[in-house]
Amino acid sequence: MSRSTTAGAGHGWRASEDTINPLYPAAFELVVGLAVLVVVVTFAVVALVDAQRRGRSVALWLLAFLLTGPFGIVAYYVTRERVPVPTR
Repeated sequence: MSRSTTAGAGHGWRASEDTINPLYPAAFELVVGLAVLVVVVTFAVVALVDAQRRGRSVALWLLAFLLTGPFGIVAYYVTRERVPVPTR
């Protein structure tokens, strides 16, 4: 680490490239990726439970979710019937 010698740059130490931990970007990407995965899986599970309650093919929708990811989940919510389903 070196002292900043530029006029008006402020006081204290300057962070150089070698002082920044290279794992921070990777850790951030991992956390964001896991958060997205949790959201997608949650929506898929809710959609599959809803499909089962409505008597629709759970296997077909599961296959659609696995092949298309979030697009299959959106397709399910767009194509499902808008009537309330009685609870058992």
